[in-house]
Amino acid sequence: MDKQTVLDLYFSTRPKTFKALQRLVMAASDAQNARGKKSMFGADKFQPACQKFRSALVELANAASVDGDCVTVHLDDSWSRYRGDNDIIELANSMLKQFKIAFPNWPDAYAFWDEFYIESENEE
Repeated sequence: MDKQTVLDLYFSTRPKTFKALQRLVMAASDAQNARGKKSMFGADKFQPACQKFRSALVELANAASVDGDCVTVHLDDSWSRYRGDNDIIELANSMLKQFKIAFPNWPDAYAFWDEFYIESENEE
């Protein structure tokens, strides 16, 4: 699928979800870049970046609830699974797969997400 098809099918009628995905990707990028860094006064930059990322994840779930189903078109049934068990991680993973097709220019953000996703899968 090309970028325009993904944008048309998944995001053109779901503006809140699209904006929340943008924020999630930017927060993931910030967290990836903050890893191992300290502020001028010695404070850890990674923890606040992770908090911002987690807030963006919750915002995505809220936006998806407002906008409605944006992940079942031609791919899978993750929206219905999310509605059943409220697994925000699986929902976000499905959305980010689609988002990555349209916007592949955030490799650090997607790398952070992949690590986060694997870690969350191992915790279960």
